[in-house]
Amino acid sequence: MTDRRKVCVVVASRANLARVTTVLEAVRDHPTLELQVIAAASALLERFGSAVNVLEDAGFKPDAKIRPPARFDSLVGRRLRRPVGSDEPLCEDDLETSPVSGSG
Repeated sequence: MTDRRKVCVVVASRANLARVTTVLEAVRDHPTLELQVIAAASALLERFGSAVNVLEDAGFKPDAKIRPPARFDSLVGRRLRRPVGSDEPLCEDDLETSPVSGSG
């Protein structure tokens, strides 16, 4: 038996999930490929549609979840409200590292 190649797919949003679902299915069903799924960013947040729930309902259990920083919503909002052409720096408090959780 030959070694299976691992293919890792990161799902970061509900829109991203919609685009990669057929790829997830094809990799999962391929005899020589092993699928790894990582759910990250807004895919984990209820406010943005909890794509991770849709992912799991479709039969794809994430191998790991990368949660956004605790102040992700304020970081996104601040970036969207920043005037075009502004070089105003973001607060360092908003650039926290994200905890990673995995299975196993």
